[in-house]
Amino acid sequence: MKQIQLFLYILSVILLAGCSSEDLPSVHKTLAGNILSRSNDKETLPEGSQILLNAYGGLSIVDKTFTYNNGTWTNDNGHGWKEAEETTYITALYPHDISNLYNEGALKDVLIAQDTLTQGEKDVTLTFRHLFASFTLNVDETLVDKIKSIQLTSPQRVESISPVTGDITLSDIATPTILQGNGSNSYTFIIPPMEESITLNITLDNEISQSYKLQRHSFKSGFVYECGLRDWNTVPGIRSVGDLIEFSKIINKKKEGDLSKYGEIQADGRMLYRLLADIDLKEANILPIGYYNGPSVIFSDIFDGQGHTISNLTIPDKSINENVHKDYAGLFGYIGEEGIVKNLHIINAKTATKTICTHIGGIAAENEGIIQNCSIQDSNFKYSNPTSEETGIRIGAVCAKLTNGSIINTNSSNNEIETENSGAIGGIIGESCGKIINCYTYSNTFIAPNGAYAGGIAGTVSTTNQLKIANCYVLHYKAPSNWGAIIGLLKSNTITFDNVFYNGGTLIAQNLSTNTPNIYLYKQLSYNEKHISIHLNEWIKTTGKSNYPEFVFNQWTKSESDPFHAIFQ
Repeated sequence: MKQIQLFLYILSVILLAGCSSEDLPSVHKTLAGNILSRSNDKETLPEGSQILLNAYGGLSIVDKTFTYNNGTWTNDNGHGWKEAEETTYITALYPHDISNLYNEGALKDVLIAQDTLTQGEKDVTLTFRHLFASFTLNVDETLVDKIKSIQLTSPQRVESISPVTGDITLSDIATPTILQGNGSNSYTFIIPPMEESITLNITLDNEISQSYKLQRHSFKSGFVYECGLRDWNTVPGIRSVGDLIEFSKIINKKKEGDLSKYGEIQADGRMLYRLLADIDLKEANILPIGYYNGPSVIFSDIFDGQGHTISNLTIPDKSINENVHKDYAGLFGYIGEEGIVKNLHIINAKTATKTICTHIGGIAAENEGIIQNCSIQDSNFKYSNPTSEETGIRIGAVCAKLTNGSIINTNSSNNEIETENSGAIGGIIGESCGKIINCYTYSNTFIAPNGAYAGGIAGTVSTTNQLKIANCYVLHYKAPSNWGAIIGLLKSNTITFDNVFYNGGTLIAQNLSTNTPNIYLYKQLSYNEKHISIHLNEWIKTTGKSNYPEFVFNQWTKSESDPFHAIFQ
């Protein structure tokens, strides 16, 4: 029997439940009810349904069970308004029994209705929404009859729900839910609202099991999340060195070919390309994805590395390939505003022996989009062109130039970054404006002549646009003491720091023209008796959650190899 290798893909929000509802009448007497389901179709709860109702203010109800009959909620004891006009706060939970929220390991799908009312004459309509999140695994038709069981393990468990406020109490107890295969093309689990990674274990009818730990995600109350399950052999993507070489040529229009071999079009019109295996480029050269010498081909799609590694990359350079633009050397040439590169790791990358390209980056030469969940390790980036008088060299372990883009959840470790000419080099960015959030650089080395600038995070900061560095740290860098632990050259007051840590040296090497609050010198194992990972995680829970709701940030933990060091969980 042919063994099937499964592929899990695309975790995404597809629908918001309860995000809109009709305005309730301003005057109220009788309680009526309906449910705004996840499909956004209004449904009425069936006859005989029971809710747990609490109200205080103008209407006083404490832990009463109401039953739905003939379009209204009734209670044997009745209920009534106080004489004085007063605001009323109502919370209703369905089903009414919330003492046991799990049934054979499966979390119940609890509905909640909440409203603030003013006493009056018209009916109160309770519009319910789903209190928890929903996770659906969609199974490709080729696998429908092969699923024996699916187990989803949530790292957190719902312990209780407040009947008055609807607040949820979670505990860090891993809770598995198992669904048996039933020939269906989808399986749905109810999960707590949380920011966590969930684990799936899928067993086929041949007793072969495969496990997946999905990337940390923000699961929100009332949202539906979907994930697809396919036979690995049917999924378009990059599986080999040859695939990556061909992909780089086709996307740069240097070769005719079908990009649908490597990706799929998304609802927003962008292509999603996937890396489906670790790639070793020791004996191969590729074009920068998204830029070649001629009309620009900016990368405006999505590249998902799926957590895989590209090793032994020789950064594409014009000195070894005439089709490379002289200013853009990187795995990606130019990531446009709509472009996203994520979940990709690069190890043992290096530049060409004699470099011509002036902008060099491990991930990209220039980024206007988003780079997230990436890493660059054990690599050597060097501009070495003795005959050149170029002075605008830009080298960053992640990218040479950040142009109003974002770099999130990304790290640079054990890299050597060097220029023999004037310019700017950085542990993450050469020249920067945009956002660098929840990132770190660790044990990087900088080498450059006088007149060049180096920074643990950025070599230089743009004069016209803002750079924000938040919840980042720099540790154990090696560079002359007059270079910046965070920034090499700050040309003007265009930078904002928020919860940034470094472990010594000059904060900014030259032209420090701004106040530097929210930056902390981290010299010992703890800062205010806490490991740096604790401070970073606290920022995520507070400032990060409120100021950057569009991003999901990786959590931090203490490194086992270096007590000073914090790494992503």
